[in-house]
Amino acid sequence: MDIYPIEVTSYAGYKGEEKPLRFIFDGKEHKVREIMESSYQADHEKGLRREFKLKTEENLNFHIYYDEEKDAWFLIKQIVYER
Repeated sequence: MDIYPIEVTSYAGYKGEEKPLRFIFDGKEHKVREIMESSYQADHEKGLRREFKLKTEENLNFHIYYDEEKDAWFLIKQIVYER
């Protein structure tokens, strides 16, 4: 599985980085239209992270996460089909 660091602008509430609003991947900005699924993962090997499956305004689907220990965002994969 390929994982890419990404730059994310997010809504930051009392929990910190709560939900992504837009992100830059492969030199292009993608604005989030809809968060289709979100979860909070706690794993002794991977640490604590918030995962999001989302749809952009271009109608592309992405799976990204925020790593709390690294204080950084990552893209797990781009889902190329449209829903």
